[in-house]
Amino acid sequence: MIGITPEYRGKGISRHILQAGMEHLLQSGSKEIGLEVDGDNDPAVRLYTSTGFKITGQRHWFERVFPGT
Repeated sequence: MIGITPEYRGKGISRHILQAGMEHLLQSGSKEIGLEVDGDNDPAVRLYTSTGFKITGQRHWFERVFPGT
């Protein structure tokens, strides 16, 4: 998980962390990387697509709140 506090967002920190992680995995022999992101998280989606990731599927999250809880 990559999480950047608001005052440091937009400075390329996530991109640097992601690229360092991908380089480490490549050097370790990984052939493929997969990840999940909230589809409503536009900055993260832009980051991942701009670094070569492709959307290959979607998942749906279901919740139900019980009355009285």
